[in-house]
This record gives sequence, C-alpha cells and structure tokens, in this order.
Amino acid sequence: MAKNSIITILFLSLISTGHGTPVLIWRAQVNQKTVFPQVRQHEFLEEVKPLLETRMVAAFTYDKLSLSSFRCEECFPFLSQESPAVFYANVEKADKSLLGLKPKAQLSVDIDGKLNSTLTCGAGKLYMISLDALGKASNPMKRCDEAMKKITESANCPDVAYLFMGKEDEVVELSGRLYQHNQISFYFTQIQMQSADFIEDIILLNMNVSGTDPMLSVELKSNNTDTSLSFHVQLSSGYFEIRTFYYNDTAYYVSDLYAPQTNSYSCGKIVLRNKDKGILTIRRLQIQYDQERHGDFMFKDAWTCEGFTSPAIISGLFVTAILLGILFLGIGMLMSVQAPTKYDNPIGPGLHINVTD
Repeated sequence: MAKNSIITILFLSLISTGHGTPVLIWRAQVNQKTVFPQVRQHEFLEEVKPLLETRMVAAFTYDKLSLSSFRCEECFPFLSQESPAVFYANVEKADKSLLGLKPKAQLSVDIDGKLNSTLTCGAGKLYMISLDALGKASNPMKRCDEAMKKITESANCPDVAYLFMGKEDEVVELSGRLYQHNQISFYFTQIQMQSADFIEDIILLNMNVSGTDPMLSVELKSNNTDTSLSFHVQLSSGYFEIRTFYYNDTAYYVSDLYAPQTNSYSCGKIVLRNKDKGILTIRRLQIQYDQERHGDFMFKDAWTCEGFTSPAIISGLFVTAILLGILFLGIGMLMSVQAPTKYDNPIGPGLHINVTD
C-alpha cells in the first residue's frame, strides 16, 4: 500500500454514507471502485472470481470493522506497507458473497492471534478467517494487523490474494436491558467507549444501589471483568439529578440530566467526553426514581432531554417570525392601496375628483 493510503482511506470514510462494509484487497490486481454508488454483490464477485482461477484467496473478517476503524493510522503498520492494494469503502454483503463461493474452510484465530488450522496453498482455494476473538483485546485493530501479518508470513504462498473486511449484519433495533434495584430503574440499549485507537461496547450485568435519600449511589458491573459504570442520584426539591458518570473510576460530566420524581428521564443519546480518555456514549437511556413501587412496572411519563430551546427549535421559530413579518408587511401594503384622485391629461387640463368622507 502506498504511503498515503491510510490518509486516502480516512478521506473515504468521512464522505461515504452507505450501509455496506469496507473491504481491503492486497497482493492482487483488481479494478478500483468509486465511493458512490455502493459496490453491489455481483460487482464484488466479478473481481474475486478471476482471482480464484489463478491463486488462493484468504479473506480475513472482523465483525466490528467499519470505516471509522481505519481512522487509526498507527493501528495498521503491516497493512500500510502492503502493495498493490485496493480499498472498497462500501461493499454490499461482502462476507455473504464469499460464502456463496463455497470456501474450502472457515477458520478462526484465538485471543492470541493464533490460527486454529493451517493454510494449504493452491489455486482455487478460498479460506475465510474470522478475527472476531481479537475484539476483546485492548486495541483490536492493531491486534488484527499483527495477526494478519503473522498468518501471511507463515503461509508463505507464492500466488495468493488477501482480503480484510467487515460483516454486514441485518439492521435490527438494539434490545436494551432494564436494571432495577430498590428505588432506581435504569434502562439503556447500548453503552460505547470510543478512544483514538478503538471502539468498545460495554457489557454490564449487575446493578447495586447503596446510600439513602437524598443521595443514592448506583454501580453497574460486569461479571468477569473489572469494568464498571457508576453514578450518584441526588434528590432535591422534588427532582432527581445525575451530574457525573464514572467509567472505571474516570469521571465523565453531564449537564441537564434531571427530572421531577413524578416523571422518568429519557434521552435518545447522551455523549460524555473526557479529553484524556475518550468519549462515552449511552443510547436510549431512561431512568426513574420510585419512592415505592406497586404492581407491574411501567416507566412514568418521560421528561425528555430535548429542551424547548434547542438549536433546531430556535431556528424554526426565527424563520417563522421572518416569514410572518413579510406576510404581515405584504398584507398591510395591500390594504393601504387607494383609488387615484387625479388623472393627468397631457393635451388638456387635468381631471380632479373631489373625494369627501
């Protein structure tokens, strides 16, 4: 790959908006594709099938690979040096297309990047190698790069084409989880931690609540790791409020997260930033404080995070005010139109009409 390939990939990732998956092909001559439109399945197969006629093809797949993964230039020291290489930013169901070619074997690597079998060189052989186990590493993209380097060097096949691509899953609504303990009910669909090197989904299983009114401490933890998310719920003047989230003891501050105790708090997306640690994103958050819980649980009417004075609403009111002003001005001008009281005759005296009320 040329020296500026990663920069090119970054540019493509910023402008591409399709719903496919990125595919990187190296050590093979294939046709370059434009970012728009999306590369369809048959177009992708038209590039891969000729490769199988003369060489072996090994496709590395990683389920969380996306265009944003390539923004980490330091994560791909091996791929950055590979040439020739072609990058497809948006391919429709690339992994399913290869499965239709009936791979010789579907292999995988363990957490250490070790392949569970060996590659046998030969034209017409298609291997699909899953790197999903590396998703638990601290820097998954760099570990994928290291694993691909190790596998390609150990295979040492003379005629081989390599692919690195993501997996396109069916678009489904994320199913959330409801945590309940004593007075607190806490629901969300996804918590994501994003740093300069990786994006990680945070899995939390247990919730513990301690303290008494007016300050309750809530902690959510994972069973098999030290990962934890904690926050304090402060009660005051009939409202409950959260000011700070702590992810692994790192503080992420939030503003305007409060609601009356007679309501639940709801927000589609909360983005918390820490300039040293990264971005913490909570999706479809809903939280409720109950002094006493009776019968079947239902969230109370939502007090949403979308305030009346949001930028979109202010812009709408401003535009509406301008249009109404123009409308009233036009109506006023039309109402002020009167019949003429004087008619000038260029060849005779002017005609005057006396108008009396």
